[in-house]
Amino acid sequence: MRYLTRTKKYLWYILIILLSLCMVPVEGTDRIQAERADQLEGTENRIAVERGRYNDLVKDYNTRVTQLPGKFIAPMFGFSTKAYFEAAAGAETTPQVKLNQ
Repeated sequence: MRYLTRTKKYLWYILIILLSLCMVPVEGTDRIQAERADQLEGTENRIAVERGRYNDLVKDYNTRVTQLPGKFIAPMFGFSTKAYFEAAAGAETTPQVKLNQ
């Protein structure tokens, strides 16, 4: 009888150790998900900044092409106004990213 209680006790210790080892990755996933969300937000911000820079450059270029003397010289060398960057329809909504996979 005493042998069975001792065995149960050891089995409980082993079970607790195994469960604690299984819980370690779960605790780390919250931190990893937060880091991924921060990286995603940073990427979105960098894209927005670069789009703004591109549109500023296009605005400057178009001004030079459409004002004097560029208005007469630019067409001789094949320069014409360029289009601004415009996002596709529906791009203003943020895509849903599943971070818990």
